[in-house]
Amino acid sequence: MGSVYILSQMLFYYPFLFFLFYIYIIFVIPLKSHFSIKECWLSIKSFFETDYSRIIDSLRNGNSKKH
Repeated sequence: MGSVYILSQMLFYYPFLFFLFYIYIIFVIPLKSHFSIKECWLSIKSFFETDYSRIIDSLRNGNSKKH
């Protein structure tokens, strides 16, 4: 039996699988293409870099003001 035949039989006998497959096609695939892992990590990295540099600058300025 071919894979298409087996898949169609599964979707016919188990309609919940058809519903899950539909949700995957409609929502998950577009979200994967819209939010790639690289973009996500790049935004997280830039957020922490700016925050970390702000903390370093405040510590440097705070120490120089005390002396």
